[in-house]
Amino acid sequence: MALKECIALDTIKFMSTKTNLHYQLHFNLWNSDDNKIKALDVGVMCPIAGDDHVVSLIIPGDYSKDNVVCLNKKLHDSDTIDNIFNAHVSWIKETDDFKIAEIDKSPKPNLIFAISNFHNKKDKDEKDELLIPLKEQSKSQKISQEIKNQNLVIHFEVAKKIDASVKKEAVTEYYEYFRIRINKFDLARFSIIVESKPNFVVPSYEKNVVLEFRVNDRKLMSSDDRKEMDEHKVYFDKIHFLLINDIPCKTMITDASAKIRLFENNKWKEYLCGEEIKKPMLAYHLSKKSEENQKIEMSSFLIKFQEKKMAKCQVGLYVIVAFLLGLLGSLCSDIFKSLFS
Repeated sequence: MALKECIALDTIKFMSTKTNLHYQLHFNLWNSDDNKIKALDVGVMCPIAGDDHVVSLIIPGDYSKDNVVCLNKKLHDSDTIDNIFNAHVSWIKETDDFKIAEIDKSPKPNLIFAISNFHNKKDKDEKDELLIPLKEQSKSQKISQEIKNQNLVIHFEVAKKIDASVKKEAVTEYYEYFRIRINKFDLARFSIIVESKPNFVVPSYEKNVVLEFRVNDRKLMSSDDRKEMDEHKVYFDKIHFLLINDIPCKTMITDASAKIRLFENNKWKEYLCGEEIKKPMLAYHLSKKSEENQKIEMSSFLIKFQEKKMAKCQVGLYVIVAFLLGLLGSLCSDIFKSLFS
């Protein structure tokens, strides 16, 4: 086996212009060769804090602005929201700016959050914005992006307030939810890959991937980033990580609390924006939740998976060799018969 060229491991960075607020992050890593889906979806749940603030997601890797797609339009579908939060969602109200939803998830009081309606504000002649890169969506000022220091930086402008008519006595915090997709996600920035190439003796291709998906790991930050993190501390109530992988992959997870299930292709087909899912996949769900008196400032998820495939060219070579050996054996048999007859 040979170690594939290893890029220095990196971390996703999440920063805010406000201090001591609590956020939730949802990551869906699509890693399917069989279905040709390679992407990272990121959901960001931001507390509405009463004044202007912006959160930023820094993704290391060589991306262009064409790689980012806004998925807010998909969030207006109840089934999709149910799938993302694994709980029932009921819509409360729709205004010019937001569609407001409530999630009934015990033991905490119901969670109320707003989803921007900016995607509906378009002219009749405009195309459906769902699959258009973020940079071409002229109405998406709440979400912006830039390439900075060879990183993809996505900014989310959080609402100042929520409609007072939807507030409830039992609910003390209100949120705005954003969701984006990064196509052609660079898995190599978060993993070490060891692979072997097929040869005449071993006709199979084998790839071992050790993936460590890190968020706000200070060890991997520059001194400037650490200084900025110290000035604007952010905490996480929850960080969810969902890996969707091909079934032939042999997967090992170090986290005993991880949940594994067959991926519900039919339920997520619409969410995947028309991507055709032909083959079944497995979903691996890991999460980290804050406990009482224990704030989450960073997180890391470690997964190892192995893929083995028979090389088609080697199979073809074996067939040809078997045919030639059979032909040679037949010729030898005819020669011996002619010699001894």
